[in-house]
Amino acid sequence: GSIGIIILTILIITLANFYQSKNSFLSKGQTSIRNVSDVLLKTIQLKYNLQKEKIEADMGALMAKQKSAGNIMVVNARTIDLDIHDIKTGRKEKITIPKLIFGLQFVTGDNNLVDKIGKFSTSDIAIYQLHDNKLIKVSSTTKNKDGSRQIGEYYTSGTEIYKKIAAGNQIIFLTKQGSDISMRFLKPFRENIENKIAGAYGVTSKILTNDLIELITRVNVGGYGYSFVSDADGTILVHPDKAYISLKVDELENSGEKITNQKSGPAVYKHDGRTYRAYTNYFEPWHLYFTTAVSEAELMTGVNRQILTSAG
Repeated sequence: GSIGIIILTILIITLANFYQSKNSFLSKGQTSIRNVSDVLLKTIQLKYNLQKEKIEADMGALMAKQKSAGNIMVVNARTIDLDIHDIKTGRKEKITIPKLIFGLQFVTGDNNLVDKIGKFSTSDIAIYQLHDNKLIKVSSTTKNKDGSRQIGEYYTSGTEIYKKIAAGNQIIFLTKQGSDISMRFLKPFRENIENKIAGAYGVTSKILTNDLIELITRVNVGGYGYSFVSDADGTILVHPDKAYISLKVDELENSGEKITNQKSGPAVYKHDGRTYRAYTNYFEPWHLYFTTAVSEAELMTGVNRQILTSAG
């Protein structure tokens, strides 16, 4: 009877220690996860500030190049045929458009001027022209796979972008093509004869660059867990495990509400039979969620041995 009481006492103490230790370790682990996630967010904020300064510098260089070239004019006597498409609907058409000229340098369908800036930048340097209630990209440094230039996309007069430029206001906004998200800076310019808005300078810089993706995929908590990025729709864009790419966070059991429907905060989810503790930070300028996660099994590594040793 005495031996039984002793064994029962040990079991009770062991269970109590296990419960207390587990909660303690998980609480400390959650704090560590949040700290790492907050550091990642500060890195993203720094990256954003640097990127914003870079596109503003590229814009300044483009405007300076235009001023050195000469006056802005639309030459109705010189035209060019362009294949254009609505950037939102993809609707295609072919138009004849008068050429835009900076000094003696034609710009519409000509890329010499933007290429001079593009030599020193990783951004897409572009010129947009207002024509027939459309804001059309008519010059660009970015090339397609076949070597042609990525021109012809346009914003209709019903879009906020068109309205801003037509009113003479600059605008910075996000664009998305597949999984690629970019910051685009458009600044209007006027032609010199009638002083009317004739188009806009454009600088577009990719957000999730290769170096940033590599940095995110290396962020973890003391060698455990991982970090990933998801967009406002819940699609995972960056993850160290390629199998997660394009997966929706609501496919991770019990995670959808906590990762996509709140600004920032802790989350718990399950995947492949493992329970994960996570912390998500929402970065509003990019409308992206940056999440750092560690499995409970990894957080509890070594705890069971300590409890058994203590009981012994």
